Amino acid sequence: EAHRTDARALIHELTKKIEDETSKITPCVSEDEHQRKLEELENDKFLTAKRCNTAEQAVHDLEVKIQQAKLQIKRLQEEKQHVHQETTVEVPKIKHALSLYGSIAHIKWDYDSDESVKGYITRDKTDGVRPFSLSPRDHTPFFITNHLWDLL
Repeated sequence: EAHRTDARALIHELTKKIEDETSKITPCVSEDEHQRKLEELENDKFLTAKRCNTAEQAVHDLEVKIQQAKLQIKRLQEEKQHVHQETTVEVPKIKHALSLYGSIAHIKWDYDSDESVKGYITRDKTDGVRPFSLSPRDHTPFFITNHLWDLL
């Protein structure tokens, strides 16, 4: 009888453990519910992959734009260097040449005039001063040159 009591107590204890563990288990969902959840997860997976591809394409496009911007910066720096070279070396050379020609031909240039070829000619004391002002918009370079020669 002692074995029976021990067996009953053991059975009772094991039954209690089974009930406790069974209550912890989440009930299984139906096949339809499982299929719906699987389709939902597959759809989420597809949308995430699509967003990932879109982001990768955007990154690639931005990298291309960065490369183009770097090339443009390089070209602009080269152009800046070229313009700097012209303004610091060539412009003074041209001004010197014009000054030399001007002293030979007695021409005084008005360098402040941006819109026209302007200045005056002094031949000698009897001729006096002959001013000139010609617009490159209104006259061809050929006409301007000939007119200056005529004044000389």
